[in-house]
Amino acid sequence: MLLPGVSVLARQVSEVRKVADKRLHATVAKSARRADPALPGDLVATLKTP
Repeated sequence: MLLPGVSVLARQVSEVRKVADKRLHATVAKSARRADPALPGDLVATLKTP
């Protein structure tokens, strides 16, 4: 039985993390909009520096 190399496993882990990050972001953004429709805009405004 031949196992995948380290670079293959690293690439797969990276891809899974990207999918999980996108799904987490979408869930949090949806919850924030549901809690207060102005909240996402307010949160983005706090990231802007003068």
